[in-house]
Amino acid sequence: MTPRFVRAVHGLRRVAYDPEFELHLADFLRSQYSRESLVELSVRFATGEGALDVCLRRAVWRGVARRLGHGVQIEEGLRRLVDWWQEQRART
Repeated sequence: MTPRFVRAVHGLRRVAYDPEFELHLADFLRSQYSRESLVELSVRFATGEGALDVCLRRAVWRGVARRLGHGVQIEEGLRRLVDWWQEQRART
């Protein structure tokens, strides 16, 4: 069997840096809310398609996560992820 070579795609893309205000918003949210409250807050913006919804989803999840890089796309409809996360927290 001959080896298969696959070209890198994601690692070659230029990083699209997130706006500075979004990073500050994530810091503010982290200082004001618990992780559980931030997850609940994310549900408000889970289904929106507008630029503000996208920005707020990313800011909220950046507040939840220990680390979140630039250019992350958190698509609409993440309700199942939130439900899973809450189930995991309930088990611990």
